[in-house]
Amino acid sequence: RVAGLRESGASYAQIAEQERLFIEFAAGPYKELVDAVSTLRRQQVAALYEEGMTMAQLGRLLGVTRQRVAVVLEERRKRPAE
Repeated sequence: RVAGLRESGASYAQIAEQERLFIEFAAGPYKELVDAVSTLRRQQVAALYEEGMTMAQLGRLLGVTRQRVAVVLEERRKRPAE
């Protein structure tokens, strides 16, 4: 729909007045869902690491670097228990 409005010559300001901005989707229920999924993923990382999976293995499993896994584990260590 936005692409069609742009093709018809509408400015982004005009479109913003008519359409819900994409950034609004990052708030409310959508944000709560993303936060919940993030929390679950961090809990899974911690549980798998505590069971002996290496950071490299976790990184491969999740499609991230082992350094990112280390950051996630460190952030979780510093955060109060959920």
